Amino acid sequence: MESRSEQDQSGGPVRTPLPRLFAVFFRLGALSWGGGSTLSVMMMEEFIQRQSWMSFTQYASLAGISRISPGMNLVALTILVGLRQSGPAGVPVALLGLTLPSLLVIGVLCGLVRSAARSPMVLGAMQGVNGVVVGLLLAAGWRTLEELRREAPDRFVVCLAIVGVSLAASLLLAWGPVQVLLLAAGISMMPVWLRSRRDE
Repeated sequence: MESRSEQDQSGGPVRTPLPRLFAVFFRLGALSWGGGSTLSVMMMEEFIQRQSWMSFTQYASLAGISRISPGMNLVALTILVGLRQSGPAGVPVALLGLTLPSLLVIGVLCGLVRSAARSPMVLGAMQGVNGVVVGLLLAAGWRTLEELRREAPDRFVVCLAIVGVSLAASLLLAWGPVQVLLLAAGISMMPVWLRSRRDE
């Protein structure tokens, strides 16, 4: 599906009204059952395809910045998107929209947690959720690779190499996230460095 970002006459993103920004993030927060993996897929589709706020390349840049920041990367991504679309006022509005549905649901369900946690049906359902999370993570990765192959084919091979090296470093060498991110950054910069050397 084609995704063209909205831009003003200066080439920057069109400012999103705060009520619309809140509504978009509130809907994401209300519908993203299943945790961060579900929300990651929904954010990518919402920002690129439904709202046309940005291209995949622009989204990938913001997502990359959010992943190297400490803390929850989807919160960082929400801050970056809110700032990009609506300026400084968009940051608290986006965060409130994203988190308010969870706060409301938790407030309603907190009294039922103690009794529900002992139910064999609830425990069985929670075990099934673990498989869903893995499937959604794989789906998010596949869609990201598909978008990258379509929009930036010159970087697709490098991205596949990073996927393989990251898996090997995590599973075989037991590296932590910071080490893997630094390794991936070095691999990503290598083609740019080689290209600059050839151009000299």
